[in-house]
Amino acid sequence: YLKKLAGLDCLVIDEIGTNREISPREKDLFFTIINDRYEQLKPTILISNLSLRGEDSLEEFLDERTVDRIFETNTFVVFNWESYRGTK
Repeated sequence: YLKKLAGLDCLVIDEIGTNREISPREKDLFFTIINDRYEQLKPTILISNLSLRGEDSLEEFLDERTVDRIFETNTFVVFNWESYRGTK
C-alpha cells in the first residue's frame, strides 16, 4: 500500500494533525510516504489547519526528518482567513 501511495502521479493528504496525536509508528509511515515521493520527485499536496512552525504546528506534530523533506521541496500557500463554518 505504501509503494502504491509513493507511486501515484499526485498525492493529496488532507487533515494533517486533526487528532493532534500521532504515534511513533504513524510518524515513521508518514515519513516513508513523504520520503519515497521526495526521492521520486512526485508532487504531494498537504492540507492542514496547523501553522508551519512553533506551537501547534506541522513542525511540532511531525518527525523532524519529515518536516525537513516537506520544507525543502514544497511551496506553501497560507489561507488565514476566518473559518466559513464559524460564520454560519
